[in-house]
Amino acid sequence: MNVALDLITSYNSDLKGRNITTDSYFTSLDLSKGMLKKDITIVGTIDKKRVEVPPQFKTYKNKEIGETIWGYKDYIILMAYVPKKRKIVNILSTIPFRDDPARKKEEKPEIVKYYNHTKYGVDIIDKCVRSYTVKRKSNRWPLMLFFNCIDVACYNAYIVYNTKNDQYYYGMKDRRRKYLTDLSNLLIGSNDQEGKQICETSSKKRKRCEYCKNKEIKTSYQCHICSMHICLKNHSHVICKACSESLK
Repeated sequence: MNVALDLITSYNSDLKGRNITTDSYFTSLDLSKGMLKKDITIVGTIDKKRVEVPPQFKTYKNKEIGETIWGYKDYIILMAYVPKKRKIVNILSTIPFRDDPARKKEEKPEIVKYYNHTKYGVDIIDKCVRSYTVKRKSNRWPLMLFFNCIDVACYNAYIVYNTKNDQYYYGMKDRRRKYLTDLSNLLIGSNDQEGKQICETSSKKRKRCEYCKNKEIKTSYQCHICSMHICLKNHSHVICKACSESLK
C-alpha cells in the first residue's frame, strides 16, 4: 500500500478526480481509503485471501454462473462475480457502481465491464509478457526485477517495430516469437562466433569428460587446443578469439 501511495503522491495535483485501475497485488481496503483521502477513486481485482474479504465472497459453491454478491461500506464497494464454473472474481471499487436488477445472467456487471476496459496497462501487458518470458525461479527480488525489465522492454520494442514495419512476418501467428529470435541473434552478433573458442563441438559421438570420469558425465565438446573432451559446466572457461589465438 505504501508503495502505491508514495507513487501517486508526486502526481497528487494531476490525479485528483481521476480513477486508478489496479490488479490483485496492490488492491486493498487500506489503499482504497488512502486514495479517497486524496480525492482519487480506485477499481481493481482483490485477492480473496485478504482478511477484509468476507467468507461468502471467497467461494463459488452454491452460486450460479453470472451471479453476483455486493457489499457496501461507506464509499467502498466489494463485489463477487462468478464468470464461469469453479471460478469467482472479487472487485473492489470506490466508484459508486450498483447492481442492475434487469441484468441478464449472461451479461457482465457494469463494474466488470469498466475494469476490463481500463485494465490494459495492468493485466493485458502481464498476460502478453508471460507468453515469452526470460524469468526463472529465484528468491532474489533484484534478479526478478531485472527479468521483468527485460520482458517489458522486449515487448515494447516489438510493438514499436511492428508499428513501423507492418509487413514483418505478416499474417503469422508467432510473429512475436520470431521477432524475439531475430532480436536475440542481433544482440548476440559476432559474439556467438568469438566466444567459447576454447571449446568446439566435435562429432556426434559423445565421450566422458576427462575430468569427470567418476561422475560419468558425457560431452561432445573438446578443448580447442588439445582436443580433450571436457564438460562446459565445470571444466571449461570462456575466452575471446584473440586470446585463444595467442595461446596457440
